[in-house]
Amino acid sequence: MRGKSHISFGLFLYILVWDKVPDRVKLPGLIISAIASIFPDIDHPKSIFNKYILPIKNKYGKIIFFGAISVLILIYDHYITQNYFFKFLAFVVFLVGLAGHRNGLTHSIFAMMIFSFIVYYLNMYFHLDNYLVPFAIGYVSHLIGDMLTDRGIPLFYPLTKKNIKFPLTYDSGGKFSKMFENGLIIFLAIYMIFKIYYLWN
Repeated sequence: MRGKSHISFGLFLYILVWDKVPDRVKLPGLIISAIASIFPDIDHPKSIFNKYILPIKNKYGKIIFFGAISVLILIYDHYITQNYFFKFLAFVVFLVGLAGHRNGLTHSIFAMMIFSFIVYYLNMYFHLDNYLVPFAIGYVSHLIGDMLTDRGIPLFYPLTKKNIKFPLTYDSGGKFSKMFENGLIIFLAIYMIFKIYYLWN
């Protein structure tokens, strides 16, 4: 599934639970959910997410960039926090740099739990509003979206690397996929406009 399709689907799921989200989190949560909906593709050097952060958009550029971020986190931890969480965070960031696309390190339930824990802890550590719900919704939307494609994802990694997909899928690289995803985006956009109008009136 393409990046803009992931974003549309992530925002759609977030709007569905809008009434359950605290008022202070609602609007910022839209941005968090949109980012989280493309976050699992951080393992791909040419994804929408990496398009804006990687100086060199290839496998080696990704390894060097995330390796450097990992080192900076360790330096921050050594001189400021001395907290095991930041050592763990540096390790996760380094693994992301090494990860291949959809190999399980970002496209699995296990990965979603790890990154959700990181978001939760950072919220608590820096005394931020709790953005765990919009982040988790965006992340889940991405996994669901990729399970709609014929390739599927290693949902239960590291227990198994078998790709899991829904019974009805579409060829993400085929001619039909672009038309299907564009239609999905239009449908979700119309729904969200009416839903937001209803909520704010």
